[in-house]
Amino acid sequence: MNEQNLKEYLNSFENNSKTLDNHFENLMETIKKLMKKAQDEESNNNNMVKQFKKYETIESDIVKLNVGGTMFSTLKSTLTKKIEDKDGKLYLPNMFESLVDGFVKPKYDENKAIFIDRNPKYFGCILDYLRMANTDFEYELASSIDKNELLKEEKFYNIQGLVDLINH
Repeated sequence: MNEQNLKEYLNSFENNSKTLDNHFENLMETIKKLMKKAQDEESNNNNMVKQFKKYETIESDIVKLNVGGTMFSTLKSTLTKKIEDKDGKLYLPNMFESLVDGFVKPKYDENKAIFIDRNPKYFGCILDYLRMANTDFEYELASSIDKNELLKEEKFYNIQGLVDLINH
């Protein structure tokens, strides 16, 4: 083998080595990304399990509500949830706590659902807020919501945390 051939082999080897290095670096980067994704998924799964475990210890009585002719179902614990403000102080009880705990005698419809003579248009928003309050998930209003109309409903039901959320 002559010197020229040896240089060609050496150059070829160096080029192939660089190509392998690049492939190896790309492979390592992909492995790191996959490991990060797996860790994120595991963390998300653990958080989800943690959230569901909270419900294992919560009273699971389902409350049926007839709001202006529209039926809603939720947990008693959702309606009576103690909600903290941004400073960690508890808001005063809402109207549902009085209804569910018997402080106010509710009116029942023919299906034994608590009847509330209100427009049901924004009631789902109110339930969603109560479900998400004081969890790891932040409640966000849809842009299509008429905040003034929702505010009237919040005040009727005495959901002060949602009133504060809209006013900020």
